[in-house]
Amino acid sequence: MDPKASIVIVNWNGKHYLDACLSSASNQTYKNFEIIMVDNASTDGSVEYVQEKYPSVKIIETKDNLGFAKGCNVGIRASNMPDYIVALSNDTRVESNWLEELVKVAETDERIGICGSKLILMDTPNIYNSAGFFIIWNAFIYDRGPGKKVGRYEKLERVDGVCAASALYRKKMLDEIGLFDERFFFGHDDVDLSWRAKNAGWKAMYVPTSVCYHKMLGSVKGKKLHDQSNIDAVWVISKNSNLLGMAGIAVYYFAGMMKAIVWKSFRKDKDYKPFWNALKAIPDEWKKGRPYREGRRIKLHDE
Repeated sequence: MDPKASIVIVNWNGKHYLDACLSSASNQTYKNFEIIMVDNASTDGSVEYVQEKYPSVKIIETKDNLGFAKGCNVGIRASNMPDYIVALSNDTRVESNWLEELVKVAETDERIGICGSKLILMDTPNIYNSAGFFIIWNAFIYDRGPGKKVGRYEKLERVDGVCAASALYRKKMLDEIGLFDERFFFGHDDVDLSWRAKNAGWKAMYVPTSVCYHKMLGSVKGKKLHDQSNIDAVWVISKNSNLLGMAGIAVYYFAGMMKAIVWKSFRKDKDYKPFWNALKAIPDEWKKGRPYREGRRIKLHDE
């Protein structure tokens, strides 16, 4: 029997995206899968819509908006003991062989823990959203997709990590390294998970034959999003980097934080405390990340 996959979709007031997402995810050439939708306390009728139009979808309703990481973990824990977990954003549309291509690559090597799709911007389908990322100098994240024309990254290859808008995760790997870090409300959760997997000796693959169109930030709003993203970046790097990388990123972020403080003061906006809190958290996060960093130095398999 083919390996079983659980597709986990986290939704918050995304009813207007769900038809494209669920209709395409439901009609796959690969058949051994279930779809779980975690609804983060939507108020737009999302749950009722899915119950009526997609009765086979398993729905889990939360009392509050848990964000992506915690919401996805709820779905993972509710999955029916699958071989693979597939995270899929609610504002996506996938090709009919999308899941088959991910599973096919994962099955070629038991040490492949992560497979990411070719993510294309839904509104400008000649531009990548993401084609996997690399960790430079053990500190900086290089996402090679954004803004690049489709056709540039069409080769199956190993990367350091992938975007969780469309990503397959081996259940065995998640059992070993843990699920998404629930401290991340939106963003960097996939970077953290990919980095932890890399540190523990798991492989990540970019699979261009698995195609996913992404609306991007479909149901995420708020002027604090950019600030929170910077804070999350500090957390993920301090958890997973080494001393040299930490020193470089500390200088980079300190300069960035100082610039933000000056800019906010100029605008008479005194809300720079989150940045300061993020910097203060570095020592604690450095200590917390020790087991993951040590995992990088342990040979778990033959390269």
